[in-house]
Amino acid sequence: MKKIFLAIALTWASVAQANIIEISTDEVTVTAGEEVNFVIDLVNFEEFDFLSFSLGFDDTLLSFDETSLTSDFAFADLISGPFDGLDVFADPGKLLFTLTADFLIGETFMGAANLVTFNFLATGTGVANFTPVFESFDSLSLSQTELDAPNFRVAADVNPVSEPSALGLFAVFLLGGGVLRRRLVASK
Repeated sequence: MKKIFLAIALTWASVAQANIIEISTDEVTVTAGEEVNFVIDLVNFEEFDFLSFSLGFDDTLLSFDETSLTSDFAFADLISGPFDGLDVFADPGKLLFTLTADFLIGETFMGAANLVTFNFLATGTGVANFTPVFESFDSLSLSQTELDAPNFRVAADVNPVSEPSALGLFAVFLLGGGVLRRRLVASK
């Protein structure tokens, strides 16, 4: 019995995902003049010192509000160094995010953090489409060593099990464990 529980625990631990970029927004169907809040979080990241990816959006429907940018990381600038911190470049229909550690002091990042939170302003009415892209010219690395590409997870697509359902599943598990125990005791 202990071997079964150990096998289940090891299987559960091995399916944990690393390097997830979680994207969430409060609205996908927009009307002109509306603000759309956008959050990009890093979840369970392995140690890294450079990350770069892009986010495509419909620029006929949305306008990027650069003044709304917030982050757990410092923004790179000409004073602290253009390659030390978070850079967000806006191109028509695309945002490029680059997070660079200060390699002179051996700084690295890992774990979970808010990469960036910002707003779009709806310039029209319709369904907003977003396309996260981790392309071959983009990178996730630790001291020039390429790491596996991160997984993108759109939080709106994640359907968690509701609390009553989770409690029901737990009750079924306990009931099954009780029945199994009775059978084992009766067979001895």
